[in-house]
Amino acid sequence: MGKLVVLTFAEGDLDKAGFPVTLQLGDEGKPATIQEIGSLPPNPELVESYTSWKVTYYGFIGVKVRKLEAKVAQTTNFSIGDVNAKAENLSQNFNQWLKSQQFSHVREELVAHLKENDEVRLIIQTSNIQLRQLPWHLWDILKRYPKAEISVSAPIFRQVTSAKVANNQVNILAILGDDEGINVEEDRKILNSIPGAKVEFLVKPNRQALNDQLWEQSWDILFFAGHSRTEGETGIIYINQTESLTIPDLRYALKKAIEKGLQLAIFNSCDGLGLAQDLADLNLPQMIIMREPVPDKVAQEFLKYFLRSFSGGQSFYLAVKEARERLQGWESQFPCASWLPLICQSRAEVVLTWNDLRDRTRNLINVVAKAVQLGVARLLPLPLPLPLPLPLPLPFYIRRGLLISRNNKSKSSDVTLIDASLDPHDSPYEQSIERGRKIIRHQQKENLEEDSLFSIEIENVDENYFYSFPTIDCKFQNTGNATAFLWQFAVNVIQAKIDFTPIPDFSYCVKNGALEVEIINNGWGSMRDCEIQIDEPIINRLFSESVRQYRGTIDSGKSQTFFRLSKEMAETKNFEAISKEFKTIGIESPGFSPFDESPEKFLVDRRLTYGIKLNTLRIKLSFKDEKNTISTGEKEILINDIALTPTGFYDLKCFMGFDHDYDGECNSYVTNAIIIDPKKGSHERIYPISRKIPPGDVERFHIMVCATMSCHLRLQFEFFVDRDQIVKSEVFDINIWNPVNAEWHKKYQDGVHLNRDGHIEFFGIDIDMNEILGDV
Repeated sequence: MGKLVVLTFAEGDLDKAGFPVTLQLGDEGKPATIQEIGSLPPNPELVESYTSWKVTYYGFIGVKVRKLEAKVAQTTNFSIGDVNAKAENLSQNFNQWLKSQQFSHVREELVAHLKENDEVRLIIQTSNIQLRQLPWHLWDILKRYPKAEISVSAPIFRQVTSAKVANNQVNILAILGDDEGINVEEDRKILNSIPGAKVEFLVKPNRQALNDQLWEQSWDILFFAGHSRTEGETGIIYINQTESLTIPDLRYALKKAIEKGLQLAIFNSCDGLGLAQDLADLNLPQMIIMREPVPDKVAQEFLKYFLRSFSGGQSFYLAVKEARERLQGWESQFPCASWLPLICQSRAEVVLTWNDLRDRTRNLINVVAKAVQLGVARLLPLPLPLPLPLPLPLPFYIRRGLLISRNNKSKSSDVTLIDASLDPHDSPYEQSIERGRKIIRHQQKENLEEDSLFSIEIENVDENYFYSFPTIDCKFQNTGNATAFLWQFAVNVIQAKIDFTPIPDFSYCVKNGALEVEIINNGWGSMRDCEIQIDEPIINRLFSESVRQYRGTIDSGKSQTFFRLSKEMAETKNFEAISKEFKTIGIESPGFSPFDESPEKFLVDRRLTYGIKLNTLRIKLSFKDEKNTISTGEKEILINDIALTPTGFYDLKCFMGFDHDYDGECNSYVTNAIIIDPKKGSHERIYPISRKIPPGDVERFHIMVCATMSCHLRLQFEFFVDRDQIVKSEVFDINIWNPVNAEWHKKYQDGVHLNRDGHIEFFGIDIDMNEILGDV
């Protein structure tokens, strides 16, 4: 059985931040059995190595590339030796990076659980263009596994159930676009030589002709030969000498083609990473692109090698690997030719074969494999003979696109959604969901044979776990007589508005006998024309009003010490008058148990000083925000731990406080963290999950809604239960605080399931919170 390895990269970059990485490893078609978390550090040298190689490669290839910009003169004074030297340097830096200590546990798990003869799909799951550009096939660990091949995948994906008219052949739509300077006729010959395939050629079509073909016919493979390029992160193809298109230009036509059975796209053209990103957004199952400019001969040879191997019975991954590695024979003329082909695949899809494309039961294989992966498998007889044995341990059958149990028709799940609300917890800033509790209704398809209701009851518990973002606390209850399966949920971001409200915070301390008061603006907008005045009885007697006033601007994320009050700044006669009121003050340094309500009982040190305690510091504040709205307010800070002494101000605090911030602890056994970037505006995100709710059981489910910055969100959730059931919530209005300097979202990874271990550490002692707080 093959192995599926997924490396999921959270938000980051190569230059400064690095990347958190999650490894998931298991058998094909089954849930992952191994999960490991690591990270890869920032590596600016790796970025420089890739850029240096790219410049040299582009310069050497010159006008021989399948790219429209090839007509523009390029530097061509690089030799094959120059390109190979840069390639070797990039390979060394890349592998050195993957040997980082923070990543060692991931590497060790791979070595421990993969065998030499395993057929391995290694998916790099990321939206980061820098990571996609790296030569992952050069990872030295892959030398151990001759049947391993790399692909890249988007972090958000959805499996599309498609339908194909049975005709026992592979239908290919071949687009031969702008061919200036290249020979696309060779591509035509190769395609025409494939046994068992029907090829429709569109030669330099206009947009309407291409659109019509995608809408009106059912295709298994979409092929493009011609010029293409990536601009930013957007892919562009040139369909004739005057017209170019992006994937969004064909969005609806391609979406329809995918629904009608399109399984694979091959772009035998240059610089296709942008195309791959756009097609991944449409949930196209598989595609092959060239990650950089590709010489004409290399593109043709790869196509020939791949189609021969794939149509000859090799799996999709092994066929690509074989064709890619055979390009090494051309590297005496075209250096790094074997670097260029790259698989881009939806993680939801299973391994594809040529016979899957021909077989009229292909959809059965895809749906059943997904069912096995999610644990939905049941032993059933097949009503129809299959031309090929299913690559699955359990037989199924399909009726009207639904997975039906012939022996279990009388059973159904009965899961009720009651409401959804905010789980209470401590947070440095108040997070809120307006109109708290929501009724979530069931949307049911007309063709469902078995009625099924799905509901969530919200439980407001787990107040003892602390984290930074609001969490939707849900409770599933199945009162039916069949297991219910929750396999995916979607988050529809209806509206996302960045909150530019300034957030002033104040702090104080004593340095060298001077009292310093600091303001920090934790909001995402500036505080302009800021006016601050402080009042406190002792301070008012010591300092004039002008000394106790501040005017200025506090930018977003910036701090400012706006008062520094020292004995030298005080009016002498007033200080002398106040000094007559000085008396002995005790300084207590308590020791305590973190669970005792009266820490003052544990006095371990008592000292004395001479002076007078301050009382309450009142801060009056006014400022303008980004919209020129004037805000005014007052803040009171108790500062009776500060005393005025003969030598100046003195801090009476001499003990270490007890920090009870458990940020990062999850409030349930599994919490699903989602991270939303409000800069993207309205968009939808899909997250795979795997939950089974046996009859009569209760299952809790939590979604922690994180955001990269303070914002107001309007969200709607969709839960996918059993076959075609979709449960939609009403709209949630969520206010999220993520101050400028906090970056709380970086403690989590988008889409990762967080497991509570119930353990925290106090002063080096491991304490089981479940024993202290009780089971939640």
